[in-house]
Amino acid sequence: MNLDLAARMDYITLMRNPDQSQPSMTDRLATVLSYSVLLLFGYLVFRIAEPFLAPLAWSAILVIFFYPLHAQLARKWKPGAAALASTLVVAVFLIGPALLVLGLTAREGIAATASVQKALLDPQGQLPAGLMEKGRQMLPASLQGIDFSGALRRAMEEAAGFLAGQVKAVVLNFFGFLS
Repeated sequence: MNLDLAARMDYITLMRNPDQSQPSMTDRLATVLSYSVLLLFGYLVFRIAEPFLAPLAWSAILVIFFYPLHAQLARKWKPGAAALASTLVVAVFLIGPALLVLGLTAREGIAATASVQKALLDPQGQLPAGLMEKGRQMLPASLQGIDFSGALRRAMEEAAGFLAGQVKAVVLNFFGFLS
């Protein structure tokens, strides 16, 4: 038992080296630089993976939602047929309503554009009286007598052009989402 205690004491004294009690400035600098490089690499990996995080999250949500259907189909059919049917069902549930909303939005946009163009191109056409009155009431008293219909028509034309460009961007983003 005495020998065992002596062996432990030798081991403990070997662990305590008085020269290594305080880390040197070089050791501290190396540690700080190592952690800095590690943080930089972690940030760069995050930046690379960032565009995939939203699709991965949506795919996880869809898997949780549609897995019971797939499990039921897999019990009845072969695995390949069940996978094909599950994929088609998910595609119909995602793309169907999106196409419906996009079609209705396009129809309403076309109708609104046609009515704005008709109001702007008709030289006898007047803007709604209520709209002009509300606009005049919001102006200071010194400006209420000025006719702003030409400026308002130009502003409406610019807004219609802007909205047409935005519809194009929405359609392109939608089809980018599908691909």
